Amino acid sequence: YGGGCTEMALSASLQHAAQRVPGLQQYAMQAFSQALLVVPRTLAENAGHNSSKTLAHLQAAHHEERPSDDNICDMGIDIEEEAGSGSGGICSMKDRGVLDMVATKQSALRLAVDTVITILKIDQIIMSKQAGGPKQ
Repeated sequence: YGGGCTEMALSASLQHAAQRVPGLQQYAMQAFSQALLVVPRTLAENAGHNSSKTLAHLQAAHHEERPSDDNICDMGIDIEEEAGSGSGGICSMKDRGVLDMVATKQSALRLAVDTVITILKIDQIIMSKQAGGPKQ
């Protein structure tokens, strides 16, 4: 579904999985989970909603319904609602018929992950080089 629903569902699942992973991997998973929230936050801001409150409502909806294989939370940002009208700025993307293309989401996520991996590899190479320049 669209409206930031996919990103919020991925973020909620990642947060849940991170709780079972010890050490630095847990922090990396939590950071990636937080990065996924940029899409729903931006949608809420562009719709004129208070992004913090709207994101809190959306997170509550996604955490309240723990997704299983056949039960996926379909709540996303309601860009048609006027700010302050009572639904917290979220609605069912399924009921509204708001969909995203799977290929687009997969491609964007794959590109983001590949970019992060490349940056981490470069950072690792730079950190492993000896300080002081070449020896004569």
